[in-house]
Amino acid sequence: MTNSGSITATVKVVDNGDGNLATEVSYTNSGKITNTYTAKGEVELQAAKELVGRDWLEGESYDFVLSGKDGEIDRQAVDANETITFKKINYTEADAGKTYTYTIAEDGELKAGVTKSSDISVTVKLTDGGKGKINAEVSYTNDGKITNTYETKPVEVAKPFTVKKKINDQSNSKKDATFKFELRDDK
Repeated sequence: MTNSGSITATVKVVDNGDGNLATEVSYTNSGKITNTYTAKGEVELQAAKELVGRDWLEGESYDFVLSGKDGEIDRQAVDANETITFKKINYTEADAGKTYTYTIAEDGELKAGVTKSSDISVTVKLTDGGKGKINAEVSYTNDGKITNTYETKPVEVAKPFTVKKKINDQSNSKKDATFKFELRDDK
C-alpha cells in the first residue's frame, strides 16, 4: 500500500484585540492523504511432452503454443520427453476474482506415423491474497501432458513376390519344418 504523502497543518493565531484569540488553519494536499493498494501475481504455465512407440529422432522437435482470448502468448520448442515452461503471465489487483482460460497446443507438421494429441486447456483462478499478492489456482486437462503415439501402418505390396528357402544340409532338419521370415527395410 502506498500513500500520497503527509499533510502539514499551519495554524495562525491572531489577537482580535477584544480579549479573544482567533485561529486560522490551512493544510497542504487539501488536507487529504490518499492510500493506494496494489497487488501483483504471476504464473508460469507448463506442459509435458511424451512420445510413445519410438525414440526421438535426431533433430526432431515439436512446437507448443500457449494462447489466450487475445491470441498467441508464447511459443516453445521441445526436442525430448520433457516439461516445458512458458513465459510468465502477470496479473494485478484488477484481475482478482477473475478466471482465465488458456490453451496449450502442438503446432506444425507431425512426423509420419505420429498421432496428434488433444490440446491442453488451462484454467487460472485468481484471488487477492492480501498484502499485495495475487494468488493463482491453476488446473490442467490431460494432466498437463501432450502425448503423441507413433504407430506404423501395414504396407501393401503392389506385386506379389515369392520367397524360396534352400537348405544345403538337411541331415538335422525335419522334412516338414516351418520357417519364419522377417521383411525389413535396412536403409
